[in-house]
Amino acid sequence: YMKDPLSSKSGTASDYGKQLIIGRVNAMDQILYQTERYHHSTFGYDIPMSEDGNYVLVLKFCEVYFNSPNMKVFDVVLNGDHTVVTDLDIFERVGRGIAHDEYVPFRVEKGKLIYNEEESDILGGKIRVEFIKGYRDNPKINAIAVIKGTVD
Repeated sequence: YMKDPLSSKSGTASDYGKQLIIGRVNAMDQILYQTERYHHSTFGYDIPMSEDGNYVLVLKFCEVYFNSPNMKVFDVVLNGDHTVVTDLDIFERVGRGIAHDEYVPFRVEKGKLIYNEEESDILGGKIRVEFIKGYRDNPKINAIAVIKGTVD
């Protein structure tokens, strides 16, 4: 993991979750789920991607603020064309203070990102992950990892 490249550029960084002990996470990884970036509108990250191969995008989430479902709901889009998570309501999926990871397998081949057999161009050697403002509160992310390989 590396420091959030959006610090002071887009959205708000928060460590509000530090007051919680996050469920389903070992002690070393608590900070990944206790801290977050959110924004009052859509925001995203550009991730360098140079080698062909299979990858898994791991999106780490934890609801640290709300205490009920339907308070924060948003989508995640990969590379501008692929909706990889729809209507994510973290609290509804796992509750408050519990780690939730979304695994997004994709391939890179000859300058193209392939997700569910649909292609999009990789521009400037980077893929984009966007957190789309929904109808309930703000989109957010706790941590992101890109792993070369497959989910298996």
